[in-house]
Amino acid sequence: YDLYGHTGIGTQQYPPDEAVHRRSKGEGWSTESLVQKRNMLVAALSQYLGCPVVLSDQTQPEPEAPFVYYSILTDMQPTGEMGAYRFDGVQEHRRVNPTMTLSFTAVSWSRWQDENTYIQGEDEAMELCERMQGFFLHSGKDEIHAAGFVVVDLSDSGNRSFLEVDQMARQYGFDVQLRYCRVDSRTVGEIKTVVIKKE
Repeated sequence: YDLYGHTGIGTQQYPPDEAVHRRSKGEGWSTESLVQKRNMLVAALSQYLGCPVVLSDQTQPEPEAPFVYYSILTDMQPTGEMGAYRFDGVQEHRRVNPTMTLSFTAVSWSRWQDENTYIQGEDEAMELCERMQGFFLHSGKDEIHAAGFVVVDLSDSGNRSFLEVDQMARQYGFDVQLRYCRVDSRTVGEIKTVVIKKE
């Protein structure tokens, strides 16, 4: 069960440019890769927040505040299950439901937006983090399911601010555990027709 009291994965479509949500015909087994699932989730979160959501530890310049960066802490925490097996006549498929943990951090700086408006970075980062938590708790339920995930657990948010040269980078973040479907396949040798000749 997820935090919403539901089981399984939804089928609502949410297609960002680089990821296509697909399902195998008639079987209900997810066929998209973990990277595709992640891209769909990140695109949905960015659209919901109205700001960039970028991978951490990149070399390109940071977006202008506010923005969110994320990192993958673990991508396949096993649950100890044996898995479900299916044979299609050529390949044997094994499906399991591991858990991955992602860390999200909202970033802002105190700054003048214009000559009459001053933005407190601390407040903006805290409010953005709160909205992100709401996305995983309830608001983004359909988008999360469409990407192929269910929420297992959500940590409390914490202050991750640090001094960056001559100003404080105001940051608040949390970790979220997500369960997804993983399918591994292998080709199985088949027994072909045998002709027996009698002497």
